[in-house]
Amino acid sequence: RNYVAGVYFQRQSRHSGYDGYAPGLDDFSLATGFPFAGPSTPLDQTFLLSRDTIFRDGAVFGELTYNVTSKWQITGGARFFHQSFQVDAVNNFVFNGAGITAVANDSKVNDHVFKLNTSYDILPDLKVYATYSEGCRRGGANGVPSEGVFASLPAYLTYAPDIAKNYEVGVKGILF
Repeated sequence: RNYVAGVYFQRQSRHSGYDGYAPGLDDFSLATGFPFAGPSTPLDQTFLLSRDTIFRDGAVFGELTYNVTSKWQITGGARFFHQSFQVDAVNNFVFNGAGITAVANDSKVNDHVFKLNTSYDILPDLKVYATYSEGCRRGGANGVPSEGVFASLPAYLTYAPDIAKNYEVGVKGILF
């Protein structure tokens, strides 16, 4: 019997920001009588985004291989994980009339993925195998505005992880 066991932890924090300006926008808005920006908006600013995110992933995992015979093996494994994603964002879409909006969203998930594999050595350099495995791509939370003309629907403020299933059957060997 062979085995692998372990724990995993990741904490990832990021900051991103963007300021958009259109030189002359305030002068144009005064001349046309259409105010693009509010009094709290910097001169000629069209867009502002400041976004801070924190992603945490913790897991325990293990895999066990059982040799049924000297030529046939079966392996099973699992990964149990907890993920959390948090976003704090400040948006200012000048043209939507909402002014500066602050958004704080988070998402959490507890889940698991499995693996099952078997292989049989037909010859010393030739084996057949079959594998079923699952994978996971993390979910998260969006830092999109929740107010104003360009407000996002509540369903889009967070998104769930994707779980993929993989089926594989094959032959491994040496040709020459």
